Amino acid sequence: MTVQASASRLGMDVCLAPAVALLLGPSARYGPSEGLKHSRPGPLAQPRALRQEECGLRHGTMGVSCVPCFPFGILIQKVFLKRGMAKRNIFRRHPKTCLWLSLSAFVLALVGIVSVSVAWCGQPEPTAPPKYGIVIDAGSSHSKLIIYQWPGDKQNGTGIVTETSSCSVKGPGISSYEDDPLDAGASLKECLKKAEHTIDSRKHKDTPLFLGATAGMRLLQLKDSDKSKNILKAVEDEMLRSRFKFRHARILTGVEEGASGWITVNYIKKNFYKVTGPTWLPEFFRPDDPKTDGALDLGGASTQITFVPKDTADRGTMHLRLFGYDYNVYTHSFLCYGRDQASYKLLDHLIQMNYNETQGTASNPCLNEGFSFTKRMDFIYESPCTASSAPAWYKPDKTVTFVGTGNSNGCRAAVETLFNLSSCSENPECSFNGVYQPNVFRSYMAFAAFYYTISGLNLTSEEGMVQLEEFENGLAEFCNKTWQEIKLQEPKQKDERLREVCFNGHLVHTLLLAGYKFDGNSFENIRFLKKVNGMSLGWTLGFMLNQTNNIPAEEIPPKALPLEGVILLLLLFSVLLLLALAACFLLHFRGSPSPANSPTSPTSTQIPE
Repeated sequence: MTVQASASRLGMDVCLAPAVALLLGPSARYGPSEGLKHSRPGPLAQPRALRQEECGLRHGTMGVSCVPCFPFGILIQKVFLKRGMAKRNIFRRHPKTCLWLSLSAFVLALVGIVSVSVAWCGQPEPTAPPKYGIVIDAGSSHSKLIIYQWPGDKQNGTGIVTETSSCSVKGPGISSYEDDPLDAGASLKECLKKAEHTIDSRKHKDTPLFLGATAGMRLLQLKDSDKSKNILKAVEDEMLRSRFKFRHARILTGVEEGASGWITVNYIKKNFYKVTGPTWLPEFFRPDDPKTDGALDLGGASTQITFVPKDTADRGTMHLRLFGYDYNVYTHSFLCYGRDQASYKLLDHLIQMNYNETQGTASNPCLNEGFSFTKRMDFIYESPCTASSAPAWYKPDKTVTFVGTGNSNGCRAAVETLFNLSSCSENPECSFNGVYQPNVFRSYMAFAAFYYTISGLNLTSEEGMVQLEEFENGLAEFCNKTWQEIKLQEPKQKDERLREVCFNGHLVHTLLLAGYKFDGNSFENIRFLKKVNGMSLGWTLGFMLNQTNNIPAEEIPPKALPLEGVILLLLLFSVLLLLALAACFLLHFRGSPSPANSPTSPTSTQIPE
């Protein structure tokens, strides 16, 4: 077999035959018309540069098959076919060494390809540095500082927020400092210092700090706007002294509070987005048929109901945009119907109905029999929720003693008088006090005082489900017990909490069934919960999520091993691998001398001129 035939089987042009001849050693020669073939013994001749006529250039034309021949021949002559190499072929001088070198190059190339591939696939997906945000919930009865964190790159403009830590502020709500506003600011100092130790100091100046005051401050604003401004100024000054990026300290509207609570509920339940893919490269997408849950919030001074109506074009809805999508949400906040303010309204009703001037007492069916407490009248009537209904004989320092009679039915009847239910008796799309409300739709999560009320009756469960019959029976049983029986049943509970259980239970029952129009079937769709997946239910998380829409996203840093570098390395290792394979192939098939062409036999390779 001629070398030309071998070269053709390898897919090489015949014009590369001189290079192959060099590799095959002194057992081949080049003939102008025959290609490479075995020659008679003779001295090893030095290969010469390809002549132009051998590439079809004798008459000024170049054969198609030799287009790459001429420049490649020059390259071989000037770079590879040096005089020393031509005199003694390296493959023939050290065949084993060349074989090992080829195998080593093959292994090196293979290891390189695998290493680069593993390094590229194994390196973590780069993410933008995390961002932090702080929200202070300045409620009517207490304040709480909560730290949130989210990836800097966000998703569709909204951050994926998680709760990092929280700190309960010592003392009452800031609205209680109406006569000592500086104390309201000082009460936040300890929790702000804790937050500075929790968040990386390099992030302090970029961490936004918010304070949202809810219904307690809304009532104080109605009562005395100057006092509410002084309190806000005091807390603002204290927040400005911190190391964080102060954004604002303001009073939230009831609509903001309700909408933020709804965002929290649906964010925690992942109704806005779903996650797929590995943890190191998650993909976020919106469900094809997104279903949202309603939110029921009961605080100290107000209560909120928020949900997406069945008819999204319903009037009374507000527009929200989250994770790149729009939502039309119905929400309403009822001021003065929170737990504390509603209890003042009840005490006012009891004074109006059965106050005994001689004894200075009023019977209270919502208190267990055998228990009583005394309050100054200014405590009851200083609130804007009750100030207008104070009796003619009202004196601020006059006291009234409320005596418990322990009657569940009587308590329910008294609580129902706090709601104007007749204004909605003929209108199914109406809650109470003449307020429009679409029909309740789908499932709901009830939190804050809704949860604590059910918890006080020992009816809570991990799933948050409570049967209406179970709720009503448990409530009636508690209210009808004597105080002595209650104390034996709950010896570790404080009196202040136990005395409120019966009233709070009937407030929740009336609010949900008579007010919001839940019935026996829809009541089963309510989940009474405090936390979900370790995250607290409330307005602060939803507020922080909404604020991330206004916080610019961070740029994602490039990978340590960029894609361009990976491609270049893979290409280089692949070329090395192919060259090593070609060398091994040639050594295997042509490296061992045949008897006819033994190095000891007087043969030579001649390339005629």
